[in-house]
Amino acid sequence: FTVDRQHDLLNAWVRKLPREETELRLAMLGRLMGCARQLDVTMHAETTVAACIEAFLSGNFGFFDFPTGVSSHA
Repeated sequence: FTVDRQHDLLNAWVRKLPREETELRLAMLGRLMGCARQLDVTMHAETTVAACIEAFLSGNFGFFDFPTGVSSHA
């Protein structure tokens, strides 16, 4: 796993993994991108950040629907 970060641009590479492992990581990345869209605007406190991380890792990809005060109307 290699990451290159320049300012707000992030490029990452995963190499030499079996196809199935690569597909699992791509699926996770897709879910993360779909869930994290505009989250920087709605996260007001560290507890909100922690709640979003916990929700994502437990498979709850509807971050705006759980009772932490996170709202898409921030």
